[in-house]
Amino acid sequence: MIIANLPFSKRAFVKKASKYINFSTKDLKESYIDVFSSKYETSIRDLVLGAEYFLKPNGHLLFIYGGSGYHALLREGINITHLEVAKIKDITTNESSESIMIFDLILNKQG
Repeated sequence: MIIANLPFSKRAFVKKASKYINFSTKDLKESYIDVFSSKYETSIRDLVLGAEYFLKPNGHLLFIYGGSGYHALLREGINITHLEVAKIKDITTNESSESIMIFDLILNKQG
């Protein structure tokens, strides 16, 4: 099983949301943006494509991904691997400014 905690939102979304938080320094604000955002769309693609090489057959890849993430690349990555969606759980709350989902992908490859 691989459990991944990668940045789950596009940088522009996190930067916009950070306007509503009172940061004590500019560096702290930039750190916040860096932690919760992906500068490059490749992070989700690399996670999905790489997981196949580290999982045993029927192994799981679990990760959280936001609605403002790169979903087209996520779907593309899943489609060109032996990973299949086992479950997607939406954990969005009324307090959240973004939809958040837990993905459970399973390696469907005998190997």
